[in-house]
Amino acid sequence: MNADEFLLNKIKTYQPVFWRNPNKEETAKALKHIPLGLMDIEDAEKRLQRFAPAIKELFPETNDGIIESSHTELKHAEELKGITLESFSGPVYAKLDNYLPISGSVKARGGIYEVLWFAEQVALQEGVITLDSDYRALLTPEARNVFSGYSLVVGSTGNLGLSIGIMGRAFGFNVEVHMSKEAAAWKKEKLRSLGARVVEHEGDYSSAVAQARQIASSNPKAHFVDDEESVILFLGYAVAGLRLAPQIRPLLDETGKNLKVYIPCGVGGAPGGIAFGLKATLGDRVEVYFAEPTHSPCMLLALATGKLSDISVSDVGLDGITVADGLAVGRASKLTTSWMMHLIDGVFTVPDEFMLDMVRWLWDKEGIKTEPSANAGLYGIVGDGVHMVWLTGGSMVPEEVFENYLSKSQKL
Repeated sequence: MNADEFLLNKIKTYQPVFWRNPNKEETAKALKHIPLGLMDIEDAEKRLQRFAPAIKELFPETNDGIIESSHTELKHAEELKGITLESFSGPVYAKLDNYLPISGSVKARGGIYEVLWFAEQVALQEGVITLDSDYRALLTPEARNVFSGYSLVVGSTGNLGLSIGIMGRAFGFNVEVHMSKEAAAWKKEKLRSLGARVVEHEGDYSSAVAQARQIASSNPKAHFVDDEESVILFLGYAVAGLRLAPQIRPLLDETGKNLKVYIPCGVGGAPGGIAFGLKATLGDRVEVYFAEPTHSPCMLLALATGKLSDISVSDVGLDGITVADGLAVGRASKLTTSWMMHLIDGVFTVPDEFMLDMVRWLWDKEGIKTEPSANAGLYGIVGDGVHMVWLTGGSMVPEEVFENYLSKSQKL
């Protein structure tokens, strides 16, 4: 049995694996495969700055209208040694996107950014603002009346739909969220309470997205937020790297170590965008690894086989059923897989039991509230470096749901 057959056999039998990307190139070379650059990320950041006064009025809990999270060192990370997939040394930090303002997950980056991008396009087209305007003009009854004639449509397993629904409804857009069978009931109820229309599908994530795309195409005033192929979403996520780089670079210079980042991966847009932003700003000083459930490793299959979006987890007999609802995706994004092929350092897979156990561990040891999918990155901390695990969601989880997670997990 050769190495490829060995890997595929482990994937088919739901065994955790750590795959190091043999196609990875030096960052400067790898970035040439992506038709975007640092200027595009900086343009996205400027747009977020323009919207900050309006966001501050809508959501006072933000930092002057800027949607950003902090990072913190995990003081008990030594306890993870012997439990994780690989051995490691060096400090471990958590990027607290589970506490991002407004929608409590990493999707508050890309999802909200795309709503703002669309709001700006509509407002400029309709003469509500110019680029030099105070964007609080977008909160007037006149602006809301304009936005009410437009719709946002998205397919989601949950968190992206939440971010689109919360921000879209805040500006007065009609919002329609198509949700797959994996989506949590509380996320659907939250969206309905905001006035968004939730369409439930019996099929998986990919079928929900396909139907949402088709419905949006028939309405000239509908904007489809394409989690699989949106460059706008991608750039919204990439801003995270632009912001983190100046904060973390002094620590890298002080220790002489590389930054190693571990990001949960579903269809790939969020981790792909963050990886792009980090690589574009930190270059070869950063390594990026994606984390996926053993039951739904669509990005691993895409990159390891070279088939990109032409392979699904069902093609190798996997059921795609996982407690990590946000990562329950059968087929990875065509856009993201092609752009990550030479850029990221590896992909690893994570058992459901570990993600559940980490809900309790992070809560008991660090006082951090997460949902299972948010914890996937903890499983693959590897080698010597300054490690950063991207915690991608959980602060909006209802208390009874969180208590249920705790009851299913083990005390380590």
